Amino acid sequence: MKRAIITAVLLVPIVAMSDNTVQETRVLDALTPVDSVATITDLELVFPETDDASRVLCSLAVSPTAGDVGLQLRAIHALTNFHDVPGASPRQTLADLVDGHRTATTGTDALILTAALRALGSHPDKQHDDAARLAASLTNPCRDVRLAAARALRDAGDPTQIGALLAQQHIEMGPRGVKEVASAIDEALQKLGNL
Repeated sequence: MKRAIITAVLLVPIVAMSDNTVQETRVLDALTPVDSVATITDLELVFPETDDASRVLCSLAVSPTAGDVGLQLRAIHALTNFHDVPGASPRQTLADLVDGHRTATTGTDALILTAALRALGSHPDKQHDDAARLAASLTNPCRDVRLAAARALRDAGDPTQIGALLAQQHIEMGPRGVKEVASAIDEALQKLGNL
């Protein structure tokens, strides 16, 4: 009797797994585009005119169609590939997103903030105040935001925020710090030539 019960208990997950495999595949298919950033080549197929792509991506980054946050996040990341054109400023759109979501600590707003931080840090047309804008998020209560800010500062390559990185590194190495954030700060400091 014990063997029959044990066999039944072991077989139930196998049957359930086969039913869930189709569902898991659908979930993976749905999530995969969020983890990849469209290349300029991909976008040129859809938007033969670069100016059109910049305008559409800026619009989607600020106000996604039908509230599709995944689409919004992909648009934010794609903006790193585009320069200002008449009627659209990808860099300013990213800066506005960072400023508008600065206090976000959870949920969709935190996702938008982390995406905008990373994209702004990588954008080729940085302005003099962008490094300070990125560094302001190093003290955000959300570890994911702090991690994104550290990586954005690394990518930005602006040494003016070494002091902010060192101050936050001290906190992250303490008992309430987060090891991953401390590591990202170390990487940023190494790139900026401070370690």
